[in-house]
Amino acid sequence: MKISKKYKLNKSQSELDFVDIDINKDIPLFIDPYRISKLSGPFIDEANGIINNYFSYLTELLAAGKYQEARSIFINLNEVNETCLGFSKGKPRGNGFGPKKSADFFEAIKQSKAVRLGILESLEDIKVFVEGVNSDRLSDMTTNIIRKLLIEYTQNQCQIFNIPLTSGIASGMFWDTNSRTWKQEYTDMLVINGKRYLLVPKIIVTYGDRISAEDYYNHFVLNFLQSENIRNKSNIVQYRKGRKNKGTPFVTKKDIKEKQLKIDVGKNASKDWLANFTSAHPRVFKDFKDESFKKMKDIDFKENKGKIADYLINKLKQIKPGNEYAEEYHITMLCILEFIFYPNISNPKKEVEINDGRKRIDIVYNNTSRDGFFYDLFEKFNIPANFIIVECKNYKSDIKNPELDQLLGRFSKQRGKFGISVSRTINDYQTLLKRCNDIYRDSDNLIIPLFDSDFIKILEGIKNGDENIGLKLLLEKYTKIVFPD
Repeated sequence: MKISKKYKLNKSQSELDFVDIDINKDIPLFIDPYRISKLSGPFIDEANGIINNYFSYLTELLAAGKYQEARSIFINLNEVNETCLGFSKGKPRGNGFGPKKSADFFEAIKQSKAVRLGILESLEDIKVFVEGVNSDRLSDMTTNIIRKLLIEYTQNQCQIFNIPLTSGIASGMFWDTNSRTWKQEYTDMLVINGKRYLLVPKIIVTYGDRISAEDYYNHFVLNFLQSENIRNKSNIVQYRKGRKNKGTPFVTKKDIKEKQLKIDVGKNASKDWLANFTSAHPRVFKDFKDESFKKMKDIDFKENKGKIADYLINKLKQIKPGNEYAEEYHITMLCILEFIFYPNISNPKKEVEINDGRKRIDIVYNNTSRDGFFYDLFEKFNIPANFIIVECKNYKSDIKNPELDQLLGRFSKQRGKFGISVSRTINDYQTLLKRCNDIYRDSDNLIIPLFDSDFIKILEGIKNGDENIGLKLLLEKYTKIVFPD
């Protein structure tokens, strides 16, 4: 049974920021430290900082020969089943670190040539250079390290959708960056039938198929050696004899393996050999990782976007304006924004308190864009926007200066200087644009207003296959505000 069904959320996966896990079995998705390292946004940056803190301390201890201390920070890398992610069949049981597996894994890292050469730069590198490491094990390791962050994320998502939490539950061990030790605390957790669960942002999970020793060896190392053999005119270079491309030199990967590397047919180079190669040619490994990220796919949950768009259009039309329906409108808009703008925005928080609780922001998203309008805010338009601030007004009439001033009061250098004002309708659109222009001209703060008609236009566009229509509409409105007629 999925979380959404268990708690009668009536939400599709596309409306939810977290992976809608089945509480009775694992699904083959993985928390990926490499994806975390290549993306950005407040939540992701914090997760990456915690992972790097742990990994750098581990490699420091190993490099210094402090094996007992290094071994001690491995003892809490236990198998994980709270996330319901991984390869396990039936009830989730984890496929990661039991006590023996943890000890074996530590010895594998300790004995790795990559450690002795100092080429391990990040957690995901161990998948390439250390024996016995797969996506499931790396996902478990990452989950343990950032467990506290995932608990906080779970608490926020449960608060949004009124999912009950249980107080005073042992968190499980997590990595503390200040003390560089494992810690545990008692906190509010999602507990179902006596078992703890962690919700995971869908933006940090992958299919787990990109970073591997086989991929690196077959498609980058051998390609490099082909070029080097041709450049050096080695004795395994051949020349094409046909009329087309006659005389062109070439080298087969089979000849490199058998004649140059002396590797038996059907086998790959050892991980220690890969470590030696990488030490001599670090650029090849960097190119491999960069290319792997470009090919890394966002998870396709195989949902019918057209049907979801239709549902959201009808849902929006059914909500009546007025304060008594404000909460329903608020949650609906949070899910619509997730649906139309993910993965450019993620990790929503609802009714976020600022200024010691004296003010609240209706919705705050992390800006996790890699291109498009949200990315251009700071890269091209010089507008700080690590967070996307949203205010929702379920009014029967136009929003005016007081509502814009309220949103403006939520901006700061740390939170950002961009926000979206969401409301139901507008009669005097040109006057509102002029007010937004005044704000931008006087303070470099940008407010973009969106209305029901805008969201219906965007959702209709998504139905027709234009998934970027929302970003294009934001750019159009930005242009009208910054360059008024």
